Amino acid sequence: MADFADPDALPPLGFISIDLDIHRPPGDPYNEKTWPFPLIREMAEGSKVSQVVSSDQYDSAFIDRFVDAGLRLAARGCVGIITSCGFLAMAQADNLVSGTTALSLGPVAAR
Repeated sequence: MADFADPDALPPLGFISIDLDIHRPPGDPYNEKTWPFPLIREMAEGSKVSQVVSSDQYDSAFIDRFVDAGLRLAARGCVGIITSCGFLAMAQADNLVSGTTALSLGPVAAR
């Protein structure tokens, strides 16, 4: 059995961010000090706030940037992938296997 007394021995969690530079204090999912295990971050290149915070449907190129970031995280060994952007819930209609907010996990928890 693996020894998980060392946090670095745990498998990493992946985080996909948009192209935005804001303060991310401990407690924010993007801050590696929030987690008791390794966190690997990838940016969905070219994803701007103006694209995310919009009433328009996301185009396939926008979604592809997140998929590509997720694939990079998986290739780096991440066992789970998260984001903290609730606006991405609009992508849930695309039947992506993801949980972008705690509210989006309601149907899973109800099973």
